[in-house]
Amino acid sequence: MTGGVRVAVRLDSPGLARGWTDLWTTDLKSAYICMHCCYLETMALVQVRDVPDETVARLKAQAKAKGITMAAYIREELEKLANRRTNKEVLEEIQRDLREQPPLDVTMDEIVAIIRRHRDG
Repeated sequence: MTGGVRVAVRLDSPGLARGWTDLWTTDLKSAYICMHCCYLETMALVQVRDVPDETVARLKAQAKAKGITMAAYIREELEKLANRRTNKEVLEEIQRDLREQPPLDVTMDEIVAIIRRHRDG
């Protein structure tokens, strides 16, 4: 089919047949709905192409050192990456903390004096 979208869906949810099925469609919305419905009860399949051999070898070695499969290791790393706070989130937290703290009643001269006292010992 020309001008369409091929959606490969793995069916391994409870109550569904196991294996792969292909859907050809020219409607991206239909493809999304199909993928959404088929993955509703299972995890998504992520495929990464063009990974350098050296990177794959290092991932395999790191997984082996932890005693887990490479897929499990990559899944753990992706979860860590996905749960890491963004710079924006960190800055918002700092700004919120600064707003909640009472202002310091210290002059610049006092700060410089404290730094010099600690530096010069």
